[in-house]
Amino acid sequence: MDVFGYEEDKTVRTGIFRGVRTSKSFIGFNSLDAYELLGLGDHANQDGVKFLLNLEVNSKKKVDELVTKAKRRGATLIKEPYKTYYNWYQAVILDPEGNCIRINRILGGEWDVDGWKK
Repeated sequence: MDVFGYEEDKTVRTGIFRGVRTSKSFIGFNSLDAYELLGLGDHANQDGVKFLLNLEVNSKKKVDELVTKAKRRGATLIKEPYKTYYNWYQAVILDPEGNCIRINRILGGEWDVDGWKK
């Protein structure tokens, strides 16, 4: 939350759930204890990446800055910032809990800056 400037919404906090407010969305994180409650008990395996969050930022420079900030706070850099074949500038990190996050800047082409196909 600190890396991206988000706030936890403590009004929804429980022993098995945390909610994070962004300027445009709400992101929920469940502990493994919530899987059974949600009918996902058969999917509670802890192996591998189970979650991929894409976060769009307003510049390539911001991608680089956030990667540096995330690494200082314990994130693992999986893939350095690079230009993708679909014309995005992005980096891939794992947060300290193993959640996968792609930090992106859409550069144009088939995708506009809001991320929607033209």
